[in-house]
Amino acid sequence: MKLRNLIASIALSISVVGNAQADVIAGWDFSQYFGDGLLSIDGATFTDTLNANYSNLDPTLNLGTESALLGTMYINGQFGSTDVPEGTGSEEIIPSQVFGSLASNLDAPVQQVGDNAFDSHNELQSEGQQFAEFLAMTAAEVGSIVFQADPVADGQNWIFTFGGRTFSGTASVGVEFSTDGSSYALVSTENLTTVDTRFEITLPAGAAGSVFVRMNLDPSSGQPFIDNVAIEGNVVANALNKQAGKCLNGLNKNYNGVFKAATKEAEKCVKDASGGKSLAPAANALECLGADRKGKIQTFKNKNEDPAKGSNAKFCTCADPNKCEIPAFGYQADVPGANDAVIAAAVGLQTDLLGNAADLGVFDKTTEKNESKCQQTVQKDLNKLSQTIFKEFVACKKEITKVGGGKASKLPAGANNPATGASDLVECVGFDSKGQVDPSKGKIVKAAAKLASDVQKQCLDKGVTLGGVFGAGNCGSQGNATDFANCAAGLAVNRVDQAISAADSF
Repeated sequence: MKLRNLIASIALSISVVGNAQADVIAGWDFSQYFGDGLLSIDGATFTDTLNANYSNLDPTLNLGTESALLGTMYINGQFGSTDVPEGTGSEEIIPSQVFGSLASNLDAPVQQVGDNAFDSHNELQSEGQQFAEFLAMTAAEVGSIVFQADPVADGQNWIFTFGGRTFSGTASVGVEFSTDGSSYALVSTENLTTVDTRFEITLPAGAAGSVFVRMNLDPSSGQPFIDNVAIEGNVVANALNKQAGKCLNGLNKNYNGVFKAATKEAEKCVKDASGGKSLAPAANALECLGADRKGKIQTFKNKNEDPAKGSNAKFCTCADPNKCEIPAFGYQADVPGANDAVIAAAVGLQTDLLGNAADLGVFDKTTEKNESKCQQTVQKDLNKLSQTIFKEFVACKKEITKVGGGKASKLPAGANNPATGASDLVECVGFDSKGQVDPSKGKIVKAAAKLASDVQKQCLDKGVTLGGVFGAGNCGSQGNATDFANCAAGLAVNRVDQAISAADSF
């Protein structure tokens, strides 16, 4: 039985290096912006970064939600970009409707039959993009835009393509390349004219897990417009060796511990609030969720972060290549940040269930005994389900990253064995090994069944209404045990997927 959030994870399609046609790793048609001259994607919030909205590695329509995880545009001062000011009316770089969308390079994302070209607005909105406008980017002053592509696994044969023209006259565009967002090398200088033209620049060869392209726009002779930007390349399939496997699995075992400790702490917060006990140093139940009052979460964080004994130091970043190695995929270099993201996912699961009120809607165990019992039992069952999903992922990942491969019976059928890229690790999210042959024996299935049973026994059979206890959460509108449990299970899958995606850099 497999439970996984296909939206939050990327099922990467690994290309073989040497293909005649490269994949668009990340592409932008700038249609997300609210309108002419407005750096906002929701009509209210200033936006000086922009996620990619196209990728041939995106398993759903080659555009939308998963594409956003594979690339980012920066005009906020990061990675050598221009820091565009908010609200001054003199932003150097803005979206423009002067020409609508440019016609050149529209087909860059079309690599096979069924792929969507740039400006596929209906499909983008079906995947959740709020606005879909015909826009290009323009620069009224000298400025730099940085585009980053991050395919997780290494890529080669990098190409940068875009459509460009001027309003009048000519404009110079310098194209620079970097693998770290700091040290750039000039690759090409292109001259834009009033003719809508496609430009293609071959970037320096070599494998890289992330690439940055900086466009330096000079409007001194003519105002430039760019559109339909694509970073293309071939993703390299990389198998793991023994040292890299130790790095991945040592970290993930501890990420699992961090997640479990955070959910346990959340249960204690609700229990203490229900019993009228002190939540100090937290001011209320909501703050208590991430307060780590006894330091138990920090204990597991240290198992990854400690500079001498932590898994990252021992298995990933030490100086001895015979003892440690940074893996080619599935590794988040910002280990403290990954730990915090795992905690945030665990905390988010609690507010998904209970809402975001300062008191979390906690019931007094003395005066509202049945409601309190219902609330705490369901919270505990939901956390147990999420812990089981995480633990099963860790077991699957350990098996699939063995040198030479693991036992096929313990692995998802759609994954390479051994893993050759991030897409294989994604297959492990929500994988229930014992439930493959007999679903009734699956650990995840059993945990979900217990949740449904307790909703009935500890809530509904006691005269407790689900809306009355969980109305502020995401599942409070569900009226029966099965529907509520299915909704809550979806919350667990989403939050665990969020945690794992951050920890493993999916």
